Amino acid sequence: MKLNIKDLKELMTKISLAIEKSKVNPKSGWIEIETVSDKLNFKVSNYDYYLQASVNAEVDSALHVTILADTFIPLVAKLDDDTIDIEEKLNALVIMTSSSTYNFPVIKELGKTKTLDKIEFNATTSPINVSGVDLATIAYTNANGLMGAIYSKDIQQYIYVDNLGAITFTENIYVNNFANKIDGEFKMLLTSTQARLLEIFSNEESVTLEFEHKPTFNDTPTETNKVCIKSPSAQLILVAQDMSKTESFPSIKLRTLADNPEQTHIVVDKKALDKALARLMVFDKKFDITVLDYSKLVFKENELELISIKNKNVEKIPYISSQNVVEHESMIRFADLVKQLKAITSKEIDISYGSKPAIVINGNIKQLIPEIRVVKAV
Repeated sequence: MKLNIKDLKELMTKISLAIEKSKVNPKSGWIEIETVSDKLNFKVSNYDYYLQASVNAEVDSALHVTILADTFIPLVAKLDDDTIDIEEKLNALVIMTSSSTYNFPVIKELGKTKTLDKIEFNATTSPINVSGVDLATIAYTNANGLMGAIYSKDIQQYIYVDNLGAITFTENIYVNNFANKIDGEFKMLLTSTQARLLEIFSNEESVTLEFEHKPTFNDTPTETNKVCIKSPSAQLILVAQDMSKTESFPSIKLRTLADNPEQTHIVVDKKALDKALARLMVFDKKFDITVLDYSKLVFKENELELISIKNKNVEKIPYISSQNVVEHESMIRFADLVKQLKAITSKEIDISYGSKPAIVINGNIKQLIPEIRVVKAV
């Protein structure tokens, strides 16, 4: 059968997001490929997700194979022809271009092609339409905010998603409000790996969400929370955290913290702020708590002061603009601010502050840096 290389490459870019190497679950590195009508279906899975996506094909015979992803995906990315021929023969998946032939051993057991474990899904809710672009922002921002964080509580290891947006709650907080209104309410807790898979839908104007909520009883009653995300070319099933854990996420508190009714804003040049922080961090080389607890932002009438208290170093940056400015001091870690600025592509930084114990960087998402509360000795 013939396949268009461009279409296959685009599909493999999506599939690659779901491939993981695991000694515990070797199937997480497999791709199951099967013809269905005039399409070629590709399936990958892990314990808490199952992805199925397809590409159009000129199907002349049935095909069903399972192969290793770590050679197939890199090869597809390097192919130059417009089309390829693909078939199964002699226990191998064979790809043929105008000048080359490649063989991928089929994974079999007792003469039969091994299959992936599909996560069964039976919807208990009506479909909800969601922007694929909005879902993808969770992968780009919230999931990245979770990666590499040092967690203090179990609930902080997940990304909270509901019909309003998504929240990452680690040392710093990312409040991501969806740009498009969603008709229908839902909520779920996803792992960073699950959230990163939402990038698959980045080019979809609209996808549908369906949920499966079912009670399960072992020693204690819980409720399973699965979600199925569908687009014309892909279907992703996620096993989210149970509803009792989801309900415990402090979404209202964090959104209230991100909201700034006082409307106290200052805007500074991002490049100037980046350079000032880089100079101050020359002295604070070690990113340890004892050093970084002693960093201060001072919001003056016309300028922002960055003070490294331990080394008595000061940088001053003039405001580009400001609104309702009041003098205010915020104790933060400069390392937290450096990390937050890396997620911003705009040339200017809009910071709001006030009586709430955090500064907020305003943009497509709201990035909160909690202030450090110094406990005075009695």
